[in-house]
Amino acid sequence: MPKKSTKNIKNKKTIRKTEKSGNENIENLLKKQTEAILNVMDKKLEKQAATILNVVDKKLEKQSSDILGIMDKRFEAMDKRFEAMDKRFEITDQKILRLEDTMDKRFEESEAKSDQRFDRIMTNLDLILKRVTDTDDEVEFIKLDINRIKVVVKEKLGVNLM
Repeated sequence: MPKKSTKNIKNKKTIRKTEKSGNENIENLLKKQTEAILNVMDKKLEKQAATILNVVDKKLEKQSSDILGIMDKRFEAMDKRFEAMDKRFEITDQKILRLEDTMDKRFEESEAKSDQRFDRIMTNLDLILKRVTDTDDEVEFIKLDINRIKVVVKEKLGVNLM
């Protein structure tokens, strides 16, 4: 019987070796399968990520174009408002220019009237001054005449009229 036991032991060792090599084969197969599955999963994930990125890019492009469209409309509205304001300013500028012209004309008319009045006043003052000067001259002549009369009265009548 001891022979059987060595055989049994050898068989057991062989079985163990076979089990070990089978286990190693299974582990290798599992590793290979895992790698293959991971590769397939990576490829699928890459495709899904690419698909998702494409969808996101399209949505972002649409969103950007929508936002730009809205902004363009708002800028156009603002441009219209500015144009309206420009027209109002132009009208106001024209009114101011007309008012300035009217004021200039009125000022010129007023200035012309003032010049005429000043000229009349100066003419009147010149006339008054001439009268006063003429009157002064007459008074001087009268004084001279009175002095001559005094001299004649004194000589002829002998009366001193001082």
